[in-house]
Amino acid sequence: MTVDFEQECFFIAPIGDNGTEIRKRSDGVRDWVVKPAADAAAGLATLRADDVGEPGQITAQAVQHCLKSKAAVADLTGGNPNVYYELSVRHGAQLPVVLIAEEGTELPFDISQSRVIFFDHTDLNSAGRAKEELKAQIEASLNSPPDNPISDGMRLAQLQAGDVEEQTLAVVLDRLQRLAHVTEQIDVRLSGAEQGGVIRGGWTTENPPRGIFGRRLTRKEEYDRLRAEAGLPTSDEEAAIKVEVEAERNETGSLGPDDL
Repeated sequence: MTVDFEQECFFIAPIGDNGTEIRKRSDGVRDWVVKPAADAAAGLATLRADDVGEPGQITAQAVQHCLKSKAAVADLTGGNPNVYYELSVRHGAQLPVVLIAEEGTELPFDISQSRVIFFDHTDLNSAGRAKEELKAQIEASLNSPPDNPISDGMRLAQLQAGDVEEQTLAVVLDRLQRLAHVTEQIDVRLSGAEQGGVIRGGWTTENPPRGIFGRRLTRKEEYDRLRAEAGLPTSDEEAAIKVEVEAERNETGSLGPDDL
């Protein structure tokens, strides 16, 4: 079968055996969410690894499609190793890919900062919203440079090997990435607690975090506590650092990587 990769959206997903719940879900997500979204976004045909009729090793075929298809959608549901392997191939080639997952899916650290479309495949409204958001994200992915942990790391490595200004920028970017991740995790824990949901830390609005004398912590205090656990300065310390950096900039006119 001749494949026009410029007209393809490759669906990276857990497949499972015929008749299994994994296969039924994957077929449904492909047919009712990914296919219409890819077609509406760019007139792309959606293929999954088992849709390719060519003889040969399915892994080799999957890698070929990961490297050559114009667009890709990866379903992270279930933490399937093959999905993450194929996703890393796509990321390593710095090609566009949109991430989706079933609601409640736990993501590994390296992916947790990425934008993921969460949905409930058993809920028609949820699946419908996911289809529309997926369409928008496929369009965006085809018109912007890739942004993923591997491409970020490669850009960071290039900056670290550059001149003083590039090394300084590398330090700033590295800290911003770590800060973004920590801030996101803090927001998830605090927002969930405010809504009464159980958070990974194990507390809810009925059992909020408290200080050593039993006083309920304020949002700012809990934010600073979580930052301290991550080895980052508190909000007040960070503000003081910014003042010092600004004063140093005004005095010297420039900064080196060791100043940050």
